[in-house]
Amino acid sequence: YKAGATGPDIYRTLITGLDGSPMNAYEYLSDGERWDLVHYLQSLFVIQASKPALTDRQIYSQTIEKEIDLKPDSPIWNGVASFEINLTPVRARKNPITRLTVQSVHNDKEIAFRLEWEDPKPNGAVNDTYLDQSAVQFALNQDNILEGPFFGMGERNKPVNIWHWRADVRQRIYNGENLKPNRSHSILHPSSGLLLNPFTESSVEEINSEGFGSLSIQPVEDQQVKGMGQWKNGRWSVVFSRDKKTTSRWDIKFSNGKPVLLAFALWDGDNKDKNANKMVSFWNILTLK
Repeated sequence: YKAGATGPDIYRTLITGLDGSPMNAYEYLSDGERWDLVHYLQSLFVIQASKPALTDRQIYSQTIEKEIDLKPDSPIWNGVASFEINLTPVRARKNPITRLTVQSVHNDKEIAFRLEWEDPKPNGAVNDTYLDQSAVQFALNQDNILEGPFFGMGERNKPVNIWHWRADVRQRIYNGENLKPNRSHSILHPSSGLLLNPFTESSVEEINSEGFGSLSIQPVEDQQVKGMGQWKNGRWSVVFSRDKKTTSRWDIKFSNGKPVLLAFALWDGDNKDKNANKMVSFWNILTLK
């Protein structure tokens, strides 16, 4: 169930439909009929035991006194709690990457996230047509999962702020060829359909969306997120970092104790992922401790 499997998740999907998909809202059903349909759909579930770490939607950002270091193997991540995130394909596909691990730290000024996932082969812009990519998505002005936007890039009147990393610049590859900036791809990567900002050396771009087909890359002056990726021993580690506060109304803001909705996405270049062909997570709740 791409919009969540709890009773309220399914009920909301029946009311609103799924933006960007053929599924329309079930407007002709009464409230009672909708709940009957919810219960019927839940009766079709195959019950399987799950590890708590894979079903818990709480993520905590740990306070540190040190400066944020973009290097994915920095000692600042030692001892920081890890959270396993389940991923599901937007479209059916073979050999999906089904899990990633998330850590988060923050100091007085900045917040950072480290995403890690298994990937036998690194795919970057220098040597490959399809890029390995990852993204962290934040719901703007929403802190309740039941009221959050569609996790697949938001929905009308419920925008999201996306931090999008791609394996094209500032990457470190061990046991293989280093990936370096490729200026021939600095304007438009022909396969990904993504505009690559030619004025920044960052591997991360900030984007906003209100559903499929509404992606808007933020102006250069508003691009505040920094990032770096490292592939080693069959595993990507990617760090995102940004000031907790910014002046743009299209940026997510962070403060201690205030919950933030966030979700994740991965594109596997070796699987020819691009655009909507990706793995995504449901919403999670981030709290700064």
